[in-house]
Amino acid sequence: MARNRLGTTEVDRIHLSDGDWIEVKRDLNNGDMKRLEEAGLAPPVRLNDGSITRPIDWSRYEIERAAIFITDWSFRGPDDKPLPLKSGNGMVMSSALQAIDTESFDEINAAILRHTIARAAEKKAQREAREKAQAKAEEVPTPTPLPSTSDSADAGT
Repeated sequence: MARNRLGTTEVDRIHLSDGDWIEVKRDLNNGDMKRLEEAGLAPPVRLNDGSITRPIDWSRYEIERAAIFITDWSFRGPDDKPLPLKSGNGMVMSSALQAIDTESFDEINAAILRHTIARAAEKKAQREAREKAQAKAEEVPTPTPLPSTSDSADAGT
């Protein structure tokens, strides 16, 4: 059976301090991954030696990474109403992530980093198990030679 090649829509809930949580995409699809690859990249700059580089704005990158991964959160405002996370088109608003306090964002950032490291390890283990199973299935057993009838006839002489 062919494997499903569509990106997953599964989410994982990550518990934070003070009973709060965020839900993050278990894995990114190709479109999300391409957005992440471009996140925080500044326009190309020519260096004195003539080479070209693309500096990274790390604060912009971290906000964009969080916006790509997070699908929901439990955060509430001072009026105990849920803090809006998404815009009318369903996209996570960078402004929502920028509005929270630094300590909360640092906790989210660390949680997403731990999540991505754990998923990478899980995927690696799954890939290695598949490769091992495939190699075992492809093994061709070495035939065991049958005793020769001429050997048994020679033994009697």
